[in-house]
Amino acid sequence: MGSLFRFDLDEMVVDSDVSLSDATEVSLLNVMPYVDAWNFINEWFGKGYDIFLHTERDPKFREVTERWLREWDIPYNELIFTKDV
Repeated sequence: MGSLFRFDLDEMVVDSDVSLSDATEVSLLNVMPYVDAWNFINEWFGKGYDIFLHTERDPKFREVTERWLREWDIPYNELIFTKDV
């Protein structure tokens, strides 16, 4: 389709009061997604739209973030850590 949606992972997808500066692997694995965001992302990914997620998390949390996305079945085309850019 050529259309894409870009979401700030920690502002629009994750329902958490955890500050990124205080984040740990455990705290990042224990957050929940917003139900509406989860539904929207799954619906539009299923329709062929590209989903780009970006985060200001420390890149050292890439593996735990990817694990969390898999465990919650949140599809995406690209995960961008803005501190890597």
